[in-house]
Amino acid sequence: MVAKKGISLAGYFVIFFISIVLFYFGKTLFVPILFGLLIAIVMYPVCVWFEKKKVSRSIAISICLAIIAILFGALFWVLILEIDAFSKDIPVLKERVVTSLPQLQQWINSKFFIRVEMQTDWLNNLAAN
Repeated sequence: MVAKKGISLAGYFVIFFISIVLFYFGKTLFVPILFGLLIAIVMYPVCVWFEKKKVSRSIAISICLAIIAILFGALFWVLILEIDAFSKDIPVLKERVVTSLPQLQQWINSKFFIRVEMQTDWLNNLAAN
């Protein structure tokens, strides 16, 4: 009898399972590496363009790193501006939540038959913990 060559379905399942486990537990390692790879792939044509313009490789790399630093700085600045704008909107959002909470509680009561008192107790316990 001739033995089959190749991987069986169970072998594929084991490889798939090990890959998922490896990616899950290795995400702290793989995510920064993949972001760095993405940045390198995006900046490679820019670096090659500078080299074609007779800029030395080290200076072209420095320019690309400066571009990345400026882009991340701009992104961080926009994030700070958005956080500031959101912090100014918090009182308005809080007021809207307070005014719409009774309507939501009545809707939950009508759809899921959970009394408003039980919902309030649950929210108080959640807020206390």
